[in-house]
Amino acid sequence: MQLSIKEEQEAFEVKAEVHQQGENMVEKKARGENMVEKKARQLAVLMKISADMIRSKDLHERLKVIAEAIRMLGWGRVVISHRDRNLEIVDLVTAGLTAEEEKLLLERKAPGHVWRERFGPKFERYRIGEFYYLPWSDPWVREHVHGVPSHVPPDKVTTYAGVPSRLKPEDMVDWHPQDMLYAPLRTPEGRIVGILSMDDPVDGRKPTKESLAPLELFLYLAAVAIENAELIKNLEEARKQLEVYAEKLESIVEKRTQALKESEERRVKAERLAAIGELAASVGHDLRNPLTAINGAIYCLRMKMKNKLYDEEGEMLKIIENAVKHANKIVQDLLDFSKEIQLTKTCINLKTLVEGVVKEVEIPENVKVRVQVDEVTLHADPEQLKRVFANIVRNAVEAMPKGGELKIRSSKNDKNIAVEFKDTGIGISKENLKRIFDPLFTTKSRGVGLGLKICKRIVEAHGGKIEVESVKGKGSTFKVTLPLGREQNNGSEKKEI
Repeated sequence: MQLSIKEEQEAFEVKAEVHQQGENMVEKKARGENMVEKKARQLAVLMKISADMIRSKDLHERLKVIAEAIRMLGWGRVVISHRDRNLEIVDLVTAGLTAEEEKLLLERKAPGHVWRERFGPKFERYRIGEFYYLPWSDPWVREHVHGVPSHVPPDKVTTYAGVPSRLKPEDMVDWHPQDMLYAPLRTPEGRIVGILSMDDPVDGRKPTKESLAPLELFLYLAAVAIENAELIKNLEEARKQLEVYAEKLESIVEKRTQALKESEERRVKAERLAAIGELAASVGHDLRNPLTAINGAIYCLRMKMKNKLYDEEGEMLKIIENAVKHANKIVQDLLDFSKEIQLTKTCINLKTLVEGVVKEVEIPENVKVRVQVDEVTLHADPEQLKRVFANIVRNAVEAMPKGGELKIRSSKNDKNIAVEFKDTGIGISKENLKRIFDPLFTTKSRGVGLGLKICKRIVEAHGGKIEVESVKGKGSTFKVTLPLGREQNNGSEKKEI
């Protein structure tokens, strides 16, 4: 049957429409398949990055992994920041930004209260799921986010919030280079631990709820990863603090134990010395009587046999006299050690006192003594100080059996004067130097080792101190430091050490 021209035209239009519909269906199907493939690729990338993110325990490294992951999903620039409870920056990582852009970002970073506002009700209308999309084309966004006055046209703006994009509008499809896209990283409890910002989409398109859907799941994973890293960091810091505390506690216990040990040693030593003092007082008085009798007998013998003593007999009496003197000194040391130090202070000339001591002590011919002591007036007990200085001088002489030199000199400041006794004798070993002022310690064949201990008590009773330095084989230096100031109380004093 022959069709008219009109009918043929209508038939042709129908066929063309059917053909067009077929092509649209094929194109739509292809786009659907591409979208499914794209989502599959995105999910695969997110799964891999999630595994990499969990493997890293360091919080900064996790942030870097997250930033790179977002960039791989089609965004040119990514900024992810770790935030505290006030949304202030704790740490920040970028991907796709130059060094200059990172510097500008840190200079322009928004404080925590600004971000709290951006997640508040004023910005709810710009929310796409968990993301916030702020289009540059919106006058309210330009005014309240970028600080652009409402009367200024968009194409005349020269300042922007954050870091301006390097792209041009003509490079995009429907995304403007100054559009903003950000999202909070919330834990399951709702706490914001970080903020994710991204721009410069590779496809040049503005985001949709469908395109952002794969990223929303990743936001939760990223938040949990950051929270876990925080916990790991806090646990590590707590462990270190516990280690420090344990070390301090161990040190405290060790010091307390040592203090208790030293206290116990002092108690035992004090009890022992108290017992020695009681015994010394008792024995000292008992020994004084026979020693006095011996001295009396020697005196009588010398008087009766004054012209009849042979040299040998005279030497023997002299030996007995020296032995009695030494025994008397031991007895006196024991008695002095067992009682308190009593001072009878007067004004004395230090130089005269020292020179008098040197004259009284027997100095061998092979020992030279040089005295360089200042003319200083002290308020002190002269007899007690003479005893201290005489004991030190005798010890120095005994330390130089082959001869040597003893230098006695003084030095002073506003408060104290120090008298040094420096000999060139045999010196004292380091082991013995530590115990030199201990009672009953001596390296001599004669004596009981109380002389220096009593000297120390006398000096300390005067408010001073006695010190010693020595080098084995080269000599020793005893230093007696005494206060210069006159005390208020005169006459007899009693000091307990």
